[in-house]
Amino acid sequence: MKKKLCFILLIIVVLLVCCVVFLHNPEVSVAATPLNVDLGDLNKFVPTLCYTDDSRMIFSLGQRIRDGSGPLVNTEVLAIYNYTEEAVEKEFTVNRDSYIYRIIPYKDGLLYSDYESIEDSDGNVNWTVNYISDKEKMEICKGRARYYERTPAFAKIGDEVVFLCEHAGEGGYRYEVNRLVGFEAENIFTDTEHVLVGSKMMCTNNEEYCFMAAKEGDKYATLVIGDLKGKRSYTPTDGLLISYGITDKYAVCSVKQEIGENLFRQTLVRINVKTGKVSTYMEEACYRITGGQSKFCLCVDDNFQPFEINLKKGQRKALNIEGFINNENSALAFYPAGKDRIIVNYNMGEKYFLFISTLQPVPLMLPNFKEYPV
Repeated sequence: MKKKLCFILLIIVVLLVCCVVFLHNPEVSVAATPLNVDLGDLNKFVPTLCYTDDSRMIFSLGQRIRDGSGPLVNTEVLAIYNYTEEAVEKEFTVNRDSYIYRIIPYKDGLLYSDYESIEDSDGNVNWTVNYISDKEKMEICKGRARYYERTPAFAKIGDEVVFLCEHAGEGGYRYEVNRLVGFEAENIFTDTEHVLVGSKMMCTNNEEYCFMAAKEGDKYATLVIGDLKGKRSYTPTDGLLISYGITDKYAVCSVKQEIGENLFRQTLVRINVKTGKVSTYMEEACYRITGGQSKFCLCVDDNFQPFEINLKKGQRKALNIEGFINNENSALAFYPAGKDRIIVNYNMGEKYFLFISTLQPVPLMLPNFKEYPV
């Protein structure tokens, strides 16, 4: 009887130790599939990954043309790489001095945003939306933006392509969300009261899209959610925008709130894309938030440590992905790649990984991840 009791006590002690170790080590090791990305003769160019889905990666390829501010590379080639077959499917020569990085597949080719700088205009550019395929190249529409980071951004909604663009000029300012019908742009909605903010521009979960805008004089930005029928909701934030994204059910943004003189706190704001209901969680800063058609989103902290966030349950776990060296010099970027799949770009193309989440429940609600009323 004593031996049995001692054995039971030993098991309890072991379990308690394991629990303590887990609670003090919330980092979870995750298997991520390394992707073999070999662009062949195109490896001589500087690559920029611009688009991903469940089988393809689209690259803008060019040469480094300057140091300092503004675009550092030009665009000579656009390439579609099939990472499931490990082969370049198509490549298109464009030979542009501009930095083309907003691209999406369309019909038998690609849609992309191009631009030309306007002299003595404080960074304004004339932009064009273009289509290129093996058979043809055409300009679909054009306008003017405040700078090159405001060129039109694309998103897939079902089988359709929508794009967000701005028109800034002597006639006033407006931004638009348009859909492509054949090779014509059809307006979904136009806003003359807000201006676009945030460099990411447009995020999508394949049903809804979101982006950030602000009224003149507003201290903080507003999260806009819409679909093919138009804008669905405007949600003002109450802090300085850090990052934003979308998942299958929620839009999310990380903001920095001022709570006193030289005192700040980071919060993560979650918006239900169907109902517009808002929840705010206390959290550390989340950068490069990326979700797409996933139940989760990935982000990094100040030191580029990657995290997975389950927005439904309000849970977060640090990721220790094999092959990563997690330190402040290891730059990570994330790209949606289909349902519950995200491609991780490590050190600007040094390595690529395909991350597929199982979203196993984490038996630890982070102490600084509490829900606050809005």
